[in-house]
Amino acid sequence: MKKTILLLSVSFFFALPLHAEGPMQNAKIAAQTALEKLQDKATTDKGGHRAAAIKHLKAAIAEIDAGIEFDKGNVTKGEGKKKKN
Repeated sequence: MKKTILLLSVSFFFALPLHAEGPMQNAKIAAQTALEKLQDKATTDKGGHRAAAIKHLKAAIAEIDAGIEFDKGNVTKGEGKKKKN
């Protein structure tokens, strides 16, 4: 069941058009879409796996947000110089 949910989430990511915001923003959109599908469309709890997937997607979105915020003021290897705020 976990593999099915993971594959569903990944397929949403690849089905979405890429936006100019970059890979992290695209990943956030994909995770949010998967979360919405699980919350709104999935029936029953699937033995607790649906609830666990929702919890993990919320945590992933929070981590993506933290990464986006971190990247705004920090240099990533290969970028060269510090970014302007």
